[in-house]
Amino acid sequence: MGRKKGVGYVRYAVYKGNEFLAMGTAFELAERFGVATKTVRFWASPANKRRDSGHRIVAERVY
Repeated sequence: MGRKKGVGYVRYAVYKGNEFLAMGTAFELAERFGVATKTVRFWASPANKRRDSGHRIVAERVY
């Protein structure tokens, strides 16, 4: 059986501007920052990256 997509296997690196904040799964980061897991996934979305001017929290998928 393969892994199910979105079950916590994808790891994210979280940044604010050029500052590295944390790395982990969406669930781990949601607990750390006190937000929902869908918020962490939004941080990695193209829409959030377009809105960023260096002051927004942005996540990169690391796998």
